[in-house]
Amino acid sequence: MTEPRIIRGLTDTDRALQDLARDQRALAGMTGADSARIDTLVKEVGTMGGNVEAVRQKVDGVAEGVNELRDALTVLVRHDVQMQNHAAQSDAMKRDVIGLGERVQTLEKQIGPVIEMRTWVIALCLGAAGLIVSKLIGLLS
Repeated sequence: MTEPRIIRGLTDTDRALQDLARDQRALAGMTGADSARIDTLVKEVGTMGGNVEAVRQKVDGVAEGVNELRDALTVLVRHDVQMQNHAAQSDAMKRDVIGLGERVQTLEKQIGPVIEMRTWVIALCLGAAGLIVSKLIGLLS
């Protein structure tokens, strides 16, 4: 068996057994408390694992959103560049139209004498044709 425990210089087997039982109960209580703490920790770790998974899913969602935003911004920049090109082309066309307006005004100023000259040319041609026809009639009669 076990050797008797010496308590305060005395050997008392009953008292040693009582102390051992008390120590065993204390250890069992500590083990139970430790077991409860371990169970609590396991539950908390499981909860934190679930929370981490939820956060991971949300981060993945945010990452997808950022990628979609990047793509949308790329399209927006392309449209902005196209709009700037169209604005530059529009400005060039406006300058061309203004230049054409000036040319039309110049032609309108010059068209008056041209119309008058055309009238004189037509009258001259008709007069010459009339003389030729009258000479032909005079020759035939």
